[in-house]
Amino acid sequence: MNSRLLTAILLLFACQVFGQHLPLYSAQNDQIGIINPAALNHDQMMNGFNMTFGGSFRRQWLQMENGPVTQFVRGDYMFHDGNALGLVFGGHLINDQTGPTGFSGGYGRIGVILGDPEYGGISAGLHGGLVQYRINISDIELRDKNDVLVGNDQAQLYPDIGAGVFAWKQLESGFLDECMIYGGVSIPQVLGLDLAFQTVEGDFGLRRVQHFYGTVGIYKPLSDNRYLRISNWTMYAPGAKVRSDLDIRFLFTENFWIGTGASTNGSFHLETGFISFPGGSYDRQFRFGYMYDYAFSNIGPDAGSSHQIQMVYALDY
Repeated sequence: MNSRLLTAILLLFACQVFGQHLPLYSAQNDQIGIINPAALNHDQMMNGFNMTFGGSFRRQWLQMENGPVTQFVRGDYMFHDGNALGLVFGGHLINDQTGPTGFSGGYGRIGVILGDPEYGGISAGLHGGLVQYRINISDIELRDKNDVLVGNDQAQLYPDIGAGVFAWKQLESGFLDECMIYGGVSIPQVLGLDLAFQTVEGDFGLRRVQHFYGTVGIYKPLSDNRYLRISNWTMYAPGAKVRSDLDIRFLFTENFWIGTGASTNGSFHLETGFISFPGGSYDRQFRFGYMYDYAFSNIGPDAGSSHQIQMVYALDY
């Protein structure tokens, strides 16, 4: 195992540590329901699709051996028949692995919509599921080749709950005419807990703390079905620095987009992707995207680049 990554992991054995424990994503707006169970995604607010499916694979910090690898799949369905009240529900599966530590989980979510998805409203939602946390003791080797942790691989299963609120509004005047603004706050993991593991060499643990997310954004429709989106994500976890990400995406044609962004943690990202309409029908859409991140840091080792691919299929069902 790369010694720089190993040093960070071994801190877990010295004490209980605090920090951001949720995986990082690029293009979080496309998967917004995972972070905020109340949120409507781009397809539901802007394209009129009520059913969407998505999947993603992310390899983070490529320069570090055994850096984080994250996969997830999700599905969302919105029920709204034109009345003032509607529902959004769905679920997702996630797997995250960093060296010998990792977790896997499955979640379901439900949210209540007050208003119209295409013109404005407010929603509140919850998600819940089960998460398995694991540490592969057999994969951990200390600097001294003769000093190896002894014990069985460890795994523990815990419930998880998240909550959020979300609001959106289509503007109707001046330069911002037909623009859609939105915002929300959420706590994807409400339950804080202490994970205690044991080996014959002693006890060690990891304390999971609540993460707080806030997002705001605006869609500016342009001619020929194009749009410009500017969004911001802000994330906070006790014991970690506040992180804020600014993202810009431009739908260059109805079949191609480009984007860029930067974060207060010293990273920037580039993204691109294409859109197709299966069967030549505009009542369904397939998107494939690629995201590239690079982190600049004056403290600690150079983590290098991160890469993510994702797919989204949306339809009006």
